Amino acid sequence: PLAGMKETEEIVKSEICTSMTFIIRCPAALTSTFQDYPVTLPVTSAVADLKAHIEREHPCRPMVDDQRLVFRGQLLNDRLSLREIMQKYPGEDALIVHLVLRSGNYDVLLD
Repeated sequence: PLAGMKETEEIVKSEICTSMTFIIRCPAALTSTFQDYPVTLPVTSAVADLKAHIEREHPCRPMVDDQRLVFRGQLLNDRLSLREIMQKYPGEDALIVHLVLRSGNYDVLLD
């Protein structure tokens, strides 16, 4: 009986959770005035959507093509959905994603 209750709780949690928060961390930005950057998006979004959001909203406005997002040591595929990431790591309120900038166009971040 307890196992069935736990499964039901997981189903309810997954149905209730409609958005997910990521903490975007960029090492170059940490040496300047920028802090970790929180982003909350619908779980139906893809990693590509997260990159587009970062390009529009992050203080250094890195172009999508220059962004590499790394989560737990693995490069995130642009087609991966945020729901898939959430299902692999349930119960975490916010997930830290490292933003690596491919181009040298962002030297302005360094003090």
